[in-house]
Amino acid sequence: LAMLEAAGVPYRVVTNYSLAHRTTLAAGVSRQFGRPVRPDTIITAASAAAAHTALHHAGQPLLVLASPDALREWAGQHVVPPDEADGPDRLGAAVVIGDAGDDLSFRNLDIAFRQVRAGAAFVAMHRNLWWVTPKGVTLDAGALVVGLEHALGRRATVAGKPSQVVFREAIRELTADVQRAGGRR
Repeated sequence: LAMLEAAGVPYRVVTNYSLAHRTTLAAGVSRQFGRPVRPDTIITAASAAAAHTALHHAGQPLLVLASPDALREWAGQHVVPPDEADGPDRLGAAVVIGDAGDDLSFRNLDIAFRQVRAGAAFVAMHRNLWWVTPKGVTLDAGALVVGLEHALGRRATVAGKPSQVVFREAIRELTADVQRAGGRR
């Protein structure tokens, strides 16, 4: 990455990590690598999902089940909490499911299920079934996405790897970098 930066070559690191905002992730990676990592060079499953909803559901209500830090990716978008999304007269434009810890409760998943069943778009940050944490192999949010897909009889639009959504976002951001540099790259 240092060689790419020194040569002025724009790049993006794409990850399915969805627990944190890009600034938080970049700070942690910077400490781990012992060199600065800019948040704008990282695309997470959460940031790709937020870019997707901004493009396809601008200004419309969104039910986003994500960690509080990852929710910062939706700054400026109309995110409603589960309580506000609960009810037959409260249809949102989209439901987004990510790593939300205890907020992935039966109650909140049932609200998400009813929203999607009533016509809301269904977006998953990723479909990862499990991952390795300090506790060992741990259930991941993708397992709940798969369960919702089965119950709904339809698949979610996946924002993370290996979907086209995340790679289109990388191309969009890289194109903007090149345009800002005046096409000199």
